[in-house]
Amino acid sequence: DVGNCMSFLLEACIGRKRAVLTHVEELASMMAAICHDVGHPGVNNNYLTTVRHTLAVRYNDKSILESFHAATMFELMKKSTTYDYMANFSAEDQVKTRNLIVRLILDTDMSKHFDFVGNFKVRLEGLEADAKNQKISQQLLDVNKADCRLEIMRLCIKASDLGHASKPWDSHLFWSKRVVREFFAQGIKEKKQGII
Repeated sequence: DVGNCMSFLLEACIGRKRAVLTHVEELASMMAAICHDVGHPGVNNNYLTTVRHTLAVRYNDKSILESFHAATMFELMKKSTTYDYMANFSAEDQVKTRNLIVRLILDTDMSKHFDFVGNFKVRLEGLEADAKNQKISQQLLDVNKADCRLEIMRLCIKASDLGHASKPWDSHLFWSKRVVREFFAQGIKEKKQGII
């Protein structure tokens, strides 16, 4: 679902042909969206930190699940050359792809959500003011610039991860029920462990 939404939003934001995205950007965006929750244990970062879970220790209590999801994706790819879609990339493109995937998956950490949205809002207001003062009618995010394309990809993965509320009712209800079940299951664990 997140992968489908990411594909749709990239087309909506950048254009049907997506010709402005490099092959690294397009592949990294889609892989990050598809794998952003791979191996998810059904609890949140706060729970993992509170119980001193192995993952919390490994990732130093910072974006624990997101770091785990990114690492798991790359570990799975290394298990077989069949799954290592970057095997034929140049060394430079392998580094760029990995860095972008990790960046996008880390952007799904909800503890950073409001800072992310706030920073984008400030940036957007500045761009709007610049455009108005210069009386120019260009895109506020210039897709020919790598930093602007990164901003679009980051926004698209956030919207894809959280956007089920904008989907048809049946789809929204399906995902809402899954999330609520996950929250309740975590609450039951916390109660049994005396955390709450």
